[in-house]
Amino acid sequence: MKRARLITIFFLLSISGIAQHMKEVDKVNVKNGIYINKSEQPYTIHYIDISEQDKGVENSFTISKEKLFELHKTLLSGFKQMPEKPISFNLQNDELRLYFRKKLGEAQVEIVHENIESEKTGTLSWLSAKEVEKLLLQ
Repeated sequence: MKRARLITIFFLLSISGIAQHMKEVDKVNVKNGIYINKSEQPYTIHYIDISEQDKGVENSFTISKEKLFELHKTLLSGFKQMPEKPISFNLQNDELRLYFRKKLGEAQVEIVHENIESEKTGTLSWLSAKEVEKLLLQ
């Protein structure tokens, strides 16, 4: 009887561990609280606004798989061409403004997110091309 209970407890703990591991696999962290949750579509990108980092308030926006690929393509183009003016990227309820510049000789992008309905604005930390690849493609 004790053996059956131990096996049952071990089994339940194993399932819990596997479920937790699956959730972590779907969450791709980049830096400074920026991560994407790919467990469901549309995807959700989470970030901590750089102007409110000390408060730790997390903001997010959702993006479909198709728009995610389009955003990735737009960002790659921006890294190659380094536009002088920001690029506007529209989502269903949000607008992203992409600001490109070189920092310490490396092309980087700052993404400003504005929710169209609430008019709330937040800014993600500067991201390199390698960090964008990690965020959007893994």
